[in-house]
Amino acid sequence: MAKPAKDIEKEVIQILAEKLDLDVEKIKPESKLMEDLGMDSFMSVEFTFELKEKFDIDISPEEFSNVKKVEDVTKKIASKETK
Repeated sequence: MAKPAKDIEKEVIQILAEKLDLDVEKIKPESKLMEDLGMDSFMSVEFTFELKEKFDIDISPEEFSNVKKVEDVTKKIASKETK
C-alpha cells in the first residue's frame, strides 16, 4: 500500500536535512533543491540512490533531473509507489 503524501514528504525532508546538513524546519515543500537548499549535481545523484533505497522505487538520475522542488520529489515518489 502506498504511503500518504505527507508521510513521504516528511521522509524526503529528513533525508535532505541529513544529506545537506540543514535543519528540518528550513526545508519546505516549495523549497528549490538547488537554488534554496544548495544541492549540486553530485548530491542529487546520491539523493536519488537514497530515495530508491528508502522507498523501494525505481527512479533514474535522468528522471530526477526534471525535479526542481521538494514537493516535486514527493509527487514523483508517490507516482512511483502507486504503480
